[in-house]
Amino acid sequence: MSVPKLDKFTYKIALSSPAHFSGDMLTDSFSLTHAWPHHKNNIEIFDDSGRFGRSFFVLTFREREMSDEEEKKRRLPQYEFVGDFFCVILTIYFGKRFDNLGFFQSHGIHYLPNIQPPKLRKLTDALPISSKPRKDLNIKLELHEAKPLLPILEAVFLEINDSKPAAKELELVFSAGQFYLQALQLFESEPEFAFLSLVNAGEVLISGLEFSESEIYDEEIRTLLAEIKDKLGESKAEKVRGRFFQIRRRFRIGLSKLVNQSFFEGSESREDFYKFKQEDFDTRIAAAYDLRSYFLHAGKRFGIWVEIMGNMNADVSIGTPAYGDPEWKKLISRIPTLVGMERVIRFCLLRFLHQKVSPLHEKLN
Repeated sequence: MSVPKLDKFTYKIALSSPAHFSGDMLTDSFSLTHAWPHHKNNIEIFDDSGRFGRSFFVLTFREREMSDEEEKKRRLPQYEFVGDFFCVILTIYFGKRFDNLGFFQSHGIHYLPNIQPPKLRKLTDALPISSKPRKDLNIKLELHEAKPLLPILEAVFLEINDSKPAAKELELVFSAGQFYLQALQLFESEPEFAFLSLVNAGEVLISGLEFSESEIYDEEIRTLLAEIKDKLGESKAEKVRGRFFQIRRRFRIGLSKLVNQSFFEGSESREDFYKFKQEDFDTRIAAAYDLRSYFLHAGKRFGIWVEIMGNMNADVSIGTPAYGDPEWKKLISRIPTLVGMERVIRFCLLRFLHQKVSPLHEKLN
């Protein structure tokens, strides 16, 4: 009896998550199933109640079969992005970190995934790591129930097999979502850089929103532009308008437009005074952007200030630092925490997907 060769059109990728999930995803295009431990393996890796626990999955998909002639003419495809895409979308949807460990099988060859010894988890109850569903949308950690997600996940296989490009809005979410996932991967070890990645994710995402002139420019700038138009013409006014790109203002207004009442009701802060309030939300988002600017342009470190009250799932910090110049103290008193900023970016990514790509949940209306 001969041993069959590996199917060169079938691909298998290993994924993992520190959270515990149940069920599988099975469609005509792919399957996402659990990988279970052998009894001789280190079972502690699979114990989600411990500080080393991880869940492992295998993503399997096929590309369309090709003739020998077609294969000779094409360049060998690289499908690493499929695992990255799944990790980003699953992470956004469930609010739990997913990691792409690499291929088991690709192009008819076996590969060794990047399964390193598990790292000690410092924050077993942190929102993106724990095995508890997120409160805002209360999406259960059940793969088989994630049916609203399927049209989005299927899009990547339409691109592979039917040469149908993904919608530009979905590509934008993937780009922003990579920063979001990076933030979750740094959440425990590098809170400062995790916060920066979240701000980057928000900046990418708001590029997909439309803004009116009254939103972007304050009254003084609008008056100035009107005067330039009257005296020098529309072309000169448009040239000046292009110089006022107003990234900070777009960031503040854009993220404020993407949150709704469900976001504010979905806080998991243990005390009301640690929760975001609608009346000062845009002020806190502007402070988050300013905090990144302080770091990038002045090297001002801030990690300790965004970690504060993480064990309480605080959205915002309260009080004023005892040291630093007045401007710095004022800024720190307004910033979101790392927990709060993570909540903002995830909800905004979800709502953008819901509004512009495919419906996900009624609370995102």
